[in-house]
Amino acid sequence: MTFGPGDRIGDYEVLAPLGAGGMGSVYKVRHAISQRVEALKVILPNGSHTPETAERFLREIRLQASLEHPHIASLHNAFRISPGQTGPGQTGNDELVMVMEFVEGVSLREKIRSPGITLGQALEYTSQVLAALEYAHGHGVIHRDIKPSNVMIASHGVVKLLDFGLATSSITGREGGDATDDDATELTLTQPGTLLGSPYYISPEQARGERADARSDIYSTGAMLYEMVAGRPPFEGTGGSGAYAIIAAHLHQTPRSPCELNPQTPQELARIVLKALAKSPADRFSNAQDFLAALKSIRVDAVRFHESATVAGTGTGAVEAPAHSDADLERASKDLATYIGPIAHILVRRAAPESRTLGELYQTLAQEISSAAKREQFLACMPRATLSRAAPVSHSGGGTPSAGSRTSG
Repeated sequence: MTFGPGDRIGDYEVLAPLGAGGMGSVYKVRHAISQRVEALKVILPNGSHTPETAERFLREIRLQASLEHPHIASLHNAFRISPGQTGPGQTGNDELVMVMEFVEGVSLREKIRSPGITLGQALEYTSQVLAALEYAHGHGVIHRDIKPSNVMIASHGVVKLLDFGLATSSITGREGGDATDDDATELTLTQPGTLLGSPYYISPEQARGERADARSDIYSTGAMLYEMVAGRPPFEGTGGSGAYAIIAAHLHQTPRSPCELNPQTPQELARIVLKALAKSPADRFSNAQDFLAALKSIRVDAVRFHESATVAGTGTGAVEAPAHSDADLERASKDLATYIGPIAHILVRRAAPESRTLGELYQTLAQEISSAAKREQFLACMPRATLSRAAPVSHSGGGTPSAGSRTSG
């Protein structure tokens, strides 16, 4: 089935298409009763999918439902649509759909293609992806398709990991079976010789058709960080055989050090990236927590020195004094947490580099509070000198406008 703006899918009105993945299409929708904007994913058109595809889609729904984390796009609902539940001219045959959190922002792929990502941003985005993976792996879920297009940068730099369509689970009892049942199901859903993942970010063991574990996600995350830091993926192909050449490189070649492609890269960061890209899983970080700890161990002053230098080398590399003191940021975090909870700390740290004054910072953060009255209360927390210079805040609700929006595809 395909849908257009104005079509109805159950209680949801289609607002716009968001994109399509290997297994389904995603639409921006609005619930008729709650008026909440969400993202709805429907399996490929009738006749285009196999029973294995339908089973994998059901798997995705169940795995996604088991995960609840600030950096993972959440599942809101799942249901089947019958012929009487679709819009004019549409047909249905009890097709399965899933309703996801609508993530407003830009994908990491779009961010990489923009003028540049600072080293500080690269570390922040990767750290949030690793936090999501640490949680998912702790629940026995391996993503198996980590790539920039599956990472959304929401308002103020908050990362959301998307699309668990290729994910697998190793937790005993998942989906009503034990670990042996899960292995058997995975062998059924993944035919011999099937390539899982993107050629640019695929781990060597996935390229060989072997079973992936948490260290495969570590490799793919390392490849993604490499691209953010070096300005290009670890391996690139040319001509009609590009994909095969890239896969062969993942299997047999050692990537150049990111320092060779971007001299602004700290040596320690380059070492960490190359460790994540080790050919043998045993030589990589054993888990996402270790990878995350390694990134945090990089000297803070080295990161600050390079903060203004983009991966494309267009920055000056000069040291810039921070616009806000630690005390200011801590106060802003406490003030905002009163209205939105612990995530306030993350939002403040993301918004701070884009705000020239403390007043601008408070104005930006106020957009995260849905209630107009509470926004005014939050703004009243600003220091008096700051408040007098602040511009009026919008009362339209929601986050700041951005270049695009999507969720799992």
